[in-house]
Amino acid sequence: MTCSLSAVPLLFFFLPSILACLLPATLCCVLPSTSSLLLPPSCEVDMASTSTPVQNVEVTLSRPKFFLLLGDSITQLSSSPDGGWGATLADTYIRKADVVNKGFSGYTTRSMRFALKRVLESAGVPTAFKPDFATIFLGANDAALPGRSSGQHVPVEEYKENLRYIAEQVKAIHADVKLIFITPPPIDEVAFLETERKKWGVVADTPSRTNPIAGQYAAACEEVAEGMSAPCLNLHRDMQSPASSPLFAYIEKVVEPSWQSYLNDGLHLSRAGNAFVANALLGLIEVAYPDLRPDRLPLFLPPFPLIDHDKGEEAFADPALK
Repeated sequence: MTCSLSAVPLLFFFLPSILACLLPATLCCVLPSTSSLLLPPSCEVDMASTSTPVQNVEVTLSRPKFFLLLGDSITQLSSSPDGGWGATLADTYIRKADVVNKGFSGYTTRSMRFALKRVLESAGVPTAFKPDFATIFLGANDAALPGRSSGQHVPVEEYKENLRYIAEQVKAIHADVKLIFITPPPIDEVAFLETERKKWGVVADTPSRTNPIAGQYAAACEEVAEGMSAPCLNLHRDMQSPASSPLFAYIEKVVEPSWQSYLNDGLHLSRAGNAFVANALLGLIEVAYPDLRPDRLPLFLPPFPLIDHDKGEEAFADPALK
């Protein structure tokens, strides 16, 4: 077969369309040289946080958001790959926000207040990072009864002052930081007394924490949050009365028949409790800070098919740093 020279221009004219039909759709996308872009529907990206392809994903070459989780053991344990709420948050925001867990087992607001400078420095704050979002999840240990062997009791008025101080210090680093306070969960007194006896060798007829006292600290946490015009996730209320929770639409699918099942030892969260916190927290973020919804944040660095390897490192240069 022969091809006349006059047909060559027509061949080059239709070549892109021919390739679009023959090659996979993702290979037909070209990465612009801008700092962010919107992927066309044909460029689908498989995200770790969802089971279905995500279309029209905005991509950024700038640093992703920085999320900071401050708290006690309930936060420390939340990074567990076995359904921890912090791990779920990190997975949901993969490549959209860096989630840093700074939870410390046994800590009270007094402990965190004294250690806060070192805690923030260990997270690169403020020298390298300024948090865009932070949770302050403290009070389960403050609510320990006075005079008990743990020595963790912090009076409720001091608890409120410590919470305010911690929040104000975080805001002083980044005035636009989005804060969410999280109250202590309820206490299953029977299960916790058993935990104290078997796990810690405590000899006592009553537990060192009670549900009504935990409720007082939850109310105090809400008071501080309201005074700072910040949202508060009241776990003490919502776990016990989920149907009346303002976040019921987000937690409905993970509600258990008995609130005690949210706790694995009367105090710390079970797998079901972690799912409850994760769903409630993501719901509160959607309501209070819609701009931080994961589907509204850009994906950090382009998907592989969009990388212009001919540019080398320049393909990943952040225009904001030039």
